[in-house]
Amino acid sequence: MLNRFLTFFGIAAIATGLCQAALAGAPTASASSVDDVFITAITKQGIEPPSSKEAISTAHNVCAMLDDGAGLADTIDAVAEHTGLQAFDAGYFVGVSIGVYCPEHADLVEEA
Repeated sequence: MLNRFLTFFGIAAIATGLCQAALAGAPTASASSVDDVFITAITKQGIEPPSSKEAISTAHNVCAMLDDGAGLADTIDAVAEHTGLQAFDAGYFVGVSIGVYCPEHADLVEEA
């Protein structure tokens, strides 16, 4: 069980770092380009959301949960339950969400 969570946290960390790097390379990050980075990142992982709008909304909910003090594991579990994603993909989704929409929470991923 511990190895499973360490793997998910590792995936979240990788996803966070990749998204932060992609955003840093963009000259100016408009809302649509930020959303495009997010959707591109999750679809390259094989995560096919019902719609971009729903995926982006869920990503913002990830940030809201973290803002409210939820832990990384609880957030990953909530995303898995809400979306039906396997825990591995839910961890990736949370990592990308943090990297794109709430990088102020990247320390949670780094500490995991």
